[in-house]
Amino acid sequence: EKLLPLDLEVKRVAESLKKSPLDLILNGGEEYELLMTFPFSKFAELSLAAQANAIPFTMIGHTVSSPKRVQLRTRLGKLKVLNPLGWTHF
Repeated sequence: EKLLPLDLEVKRVAESLKKSPLDLILNGGEEYELLMTFPFSKFAELSLAAQANAIPFTMIGHTVSSPKRVQLRTRLGKLKVLNPLGWTHF
């Protein structure tokens, strides 16, 4: 959770809507970052390529085998199950 990039504007919008910034990031429907997975052995190569091209690159976690659910480690170190909420346009 603490590694997720948080734009100041997202924080302001969340405050005005009285919502959690994390809720907007995960379920708001306005993708503001690109998320990808790759073998850890490629991390250095991808990180250097991003840096060379002035592309922000943040490693936010890793994947593990799990019984078909997504979990987020909170700032306090606890695992929180994320329920996919999706997005509906109008």
